Amino acid sequence: MGRRARIIGHAVDLYGDGWDVREYRPTPGGWPLAIGWPSGFARGRGGIGGPRAILTRELVDHMEAVRHHLRPIEAAAIPIGRSAVKRLRRLLGHDRKADRRDWWVGHAEELATTPFAEFGRKYGVSSSAAEAMHGELFGRKRGRKAAWWREPEATALLLSDLPTVEIADRLGRSAQEVWGSRYLLKSNKHETGEDDGNDRD
Repeated sequence: MGRRARIIGHAVDLYGDGWDVREYRPTPGGWPLAIGWPSGFARGRGGIGGPRAILTRELVDHMEAVRHHLRPIEAAAIPIGRSAVKRLRRLLGHDRKADRRDWWVGHAEELATTPFAEFGRKYGVSSSAAEAMHGELFGRKRGRKAAWWREPEATALLLSDLPTVEIADRLGRSAQEVWGSRYLLKSNKHETGEDDGNDRD
C-alpha cells in the first residue's frame, strides 16, 4: 500500500476551489508558496495526479507583477521548476510573445532616446535586439528629434482615426514609424485611463 501524504493545511485558489496543502515553500517575497492537490479527489496515477503549485492570491499577484518582465520565468524566482512556472503562466493566460512586446512598448520612449549599447547594458539585452526592436517600432533611421510623437500636432494625428499611411504622409515619416509611435501613445493612454479625444459609442 502506498504511503499517504501528510496534509498540513488547506487553501482556496483564485477560483474558489479548495486544495489540500502538502507543503509551504518560502519565497523571496516573504509569502508562502502552497503545494498540494485539489480537495476531495483521489491522488496520483489514475486520480488527480501529483502535487502542484496552488494559484493562491499571493502567487497570482506575484505572477502578474512579473508578467511583462523581459525574462518572466527567471523574474518569478519561485521555488518550483521552469516547466511548472510555464504551466502557471499558461493557466493565467500569459503569452510570452505578446507580453514580451508589451515590455518593449513600455520601454519604447527610452529605447527611442538611448544608445542601443547603453539600453542593452541597463536591461540585460543585446544591443542588436534593441536596434531590431527600435526598427520594428519606429523605423530604422535614428537621429531625428527624440520623442517626436510627443509634439502636439503629431500626437493629435497619431490619436486620430486617420489611416496610418495618411498620418505618415502628413508627418513626412514612414508608415512603420507612425505605426509604432501610434501603438505606444494609445497603449499609454489606455494604461493611464486618459481619453483619446474620440467619442465612441
